[in-house]
Formats: sequence, structure tokens, C-alpha cells
Amino acid sequence: MALPPPSRLFALAFGTLSALALIAAKSGQAQGFVAPQGRSKQLEALAKGPVQALAGLRIELRAKKRVPEKKDLEAPKAGAEQKRPSAKASSSLLRIDLQHPSRMRVEFRRAEKMPPERIWILDGTKHWHCEADGAHLLLRGDSAKEMEALFALAMSLAHWDQLAPGAELRSEKGILLSHAKLGSRQLRVRRSACAWQIGEQRYRLVGRHGQLPRHLIGEAQSFELLRFEPGLHFLETRFDPKQLGKEELRTLRQGVPEPNFRAPKLERQKGFSYLELTDPGSWPMRLQKVHELGMALFQARQLPAGLPIYTSTGKLWIPFQGPAGKAAQAPPGQQRQELGPGLVLVLHCRATMPAGQKLLAKRLLAALRRMGRKPAGPLMLRPHVLPGDEVPGPKTQVLLRGELRVRD
Repeated sequence: MALPPPSRLFALAFGTLSALALIAAKSGQAQGFVAPQGRSKQLEALAKGPVQALAGLRIELRAKKRVPEKKDLEAPKAGAEQKRPSAKASSSLLRIDLQHPSRMRVEFRRAEKMPPERIWILDGTKHWHCEADGAHLLLRGDSAKEMEALFALAMSLAHWDQLAPGAELRSEKGILLSHAKLGSRQLRVRRSACAWQIGEQRYRLVGRHGQLPRHLIGEAQSFELLRFEPGLHFLETRFDPKQLGKEELRTLRQGVPEPNFRAPKLERQKGFSYLELTDPGSWPMRLQKVHELGMALFQARQLPAGLPIYTSTGKLWIPFQGPAGKAAQAPPGQQRQELGPGLVLVLHCRATMPAGQKLLAKRLLAALRRMGRKPAGPLMLRPHVLPGDEVPGPKTQVLLRGELRVRD
């Protein structure tokens, strides 16, 4: 949508920064704003304007990882060329929905028309990781900190640090300093014509999207502003991880899911019965045991419940279930084991079994630590190898699905 031009007062007070947040609300009811003591006349006049951005708004960004570099809030030297972020850097599209004062939903996509790879929801002080199938997990640790940093960036783009009641603003040598309390959060932003500092994160500004920065280039990551749409009103369910809409789920789950090699994915796993034995250790013996127990389950009128599982504790599990409407029963001479429903982190790789187990364990455990959570059981490997397939050799790389249960 077209961005409205800033007011003359805003341009005087903020240099080239935007007053996009200060247009009239579509709902027609403008919210008042009381200027704190000590503010300049220009800022006082600005503060009396209507506040649309304190309703809901949508921001779309392209996020790119980049080589670290140090920049500060000083103006660039005369004649110095400001380079845009490299197009070769890995990137993702972020759709951010904000609801004042402390709600955010972030959808991560590889491309514009692709379904979200994952969803983050912030509701007050709770941080949620969500998947398209409805699986959701309360985040802690580094992942929660990443969400807070992204929320601070989105709030600064919306100018909530300037528009919130009681916000403090002052100017020092061409730099605007703001401090606002938004719910339980403190937001501090330093703005100049060439740079922003949001909390501890510093960004160079390159280009303009209307009157907003086009690029915010940080030390480890850069953001390109693609869309800014204020004056929206979201349903309560938009920020509730337990209420992902059925129509939305159908859209997100079209087609057969592809193996995820890039990043662990959260899934809600149903409980299942299984037969347990010691992993024979070689592919010929493994496939022979899977065939023997599969035939025994077939003769007992039991149904398969997924690929065989090889655990990091040296066990082989054969998942199965009973026929429709009936409980699972182990074949004669076998003991039925049970694994209840739960959340699992899933990641795929192509490797030999020993190398794949080491790689998947490292990446899945690292992902759990970032979420501030602990595993609830051994690593489970599901090789895409079944009796009747070509028998892999010791050095043959196979497609492996790694699963790690998440402790509640």
C-alpha cells in the first residue's frame, strides 16, 4: 500500500524518518497522547496527532544472514558508498502481525507463495513455537530471546516507542532517543538519519520504503522492509497457538510433506505400540529381523504404524497398531511395549547410520537447548529402508529421519 508522507513537524524533529504511524485510524476513533514534561514544542505538536499504529498492523520483512561488521550511529563519511545487503546471503520472508501492546505472530517462509515453515506466537510474556499441524511448544532460552529481539524491531518500525502513553523523547546531537514502557517491556531506541539502535542491536539504514528505511543492516543479520500496513484488527485466535484455524491448516498441509534437512521441525506424535529387540548392527541382519517380526504381526492381524525405529540406546523398535476399533496385541512369544503421545523434534539427513546418528543427535539437542527444553527419551532414527529394498552396505548413505521427544 502507498505510504503517506510525514508531517513537516515530524521531518524537523526526526530528520528523514517516517511519521507513517501517525495517520488517522480507519475505525475513526483517534487515541489521545499526552506529551511528557520537557519535550520540545515540535515534539509536543507531533504527539497530539491521531495514533493509528497502536491498533493492529502487519509488517513483511526479508531477513538475511550476513558477515558481521561493526557500525555505529555516526553519519557516513562524505562520498562513502553504502552497499545494499548481498543477494547471495541465505534469506527468509517474515510476515509479522502485531497487536498493541504485547502480541505478535511471525510466519517464516522461504518464498512469498510458499506455506510457512514455522510460526512464532508471542502472547504477553509467553513465547510459542508452532507448526502447521497444530503442534506447539512453549519456548525458553535463546529462542525466546530471538523472539523478543524481533518484537523490539517490529515495535520500533511501528514507532511504538514514541507513541505509547508516557513515552520519553529527547534529542542529542542529531540523534533521537526514546524510551517507552509497553506492558512489561522496556523499549529503548536511538535514531539518526543513517542508523538505528534498538536495545543492544545496531543497524545501518540504506534506502527508503516510502518514508521508512528500506534496509536495516545489522552485524549478524539484515532486514529489508517489503510491506507496512497499519490500522488492522485481528481476531483473538490469531495469537492463540491452540486455535490455529481449520481452513488455514488445510492450506498449510496441502501435498505430501518433504523431508526437512535445513532446520528441526516440531511435530505432534501419536502414541503407538512396538516390539523391542537389540539392534543386530548390520543391514542384512536388521532387514531379516524386520521381515520376521513383520510377518508375525501380519499373522496376528496387526497393522504397521510407521517405519522401524533404531534408538541411540542400541534398540530396534517395530511400531504397530491393532485393526480398526481394536487394541493392539503382540504376537505369541512377544511382549508389547507402549509409547504415549507427545511432541517430537524432527530432522532428516542422508548419511550412514553411525554418521547420521551423530549428526542428528548434535543438531536436535542443540535445537532443544535453544528452546530451553530437555529431551524425553533417546534419539530415534527411522531409515527409509525396508525388506525388499536393496541392502545398504556399511558405507551406503541412506535417508534418515531423526526424532527426539521433548520433555513437557
